[in-house]
Amino acid sequence: MATQLHPMLTNYQVSLLWPARRRRGGLFSQARALLRLWYFRIRERAELARLDGEALHDIGRSEVDRQAELDKWFWQE
Repeated sequence: MATQLHPMLTNYQVSLLWPARRRRGGLFSQARALLRLWYFRIRERAELARLDGEALHDIGRSEVDRQAELDKWFWQE
């Protein structure tokens, strides 16, 4: 069986996934965390859109990778 590689998670994404007592809040806390994740994705993809070819090469991505990421909606992982 082939192993699937996952992109490296940021500290913010890890904090969303990590079980913690403070995350046992109600619906409002969960909605706020989801909105923060969506906002993070919007900012991250906007920064990716601004990178030129040399910067993409530096981070090990291609134009195809960038376009695939930019084609996603903010709620898509």
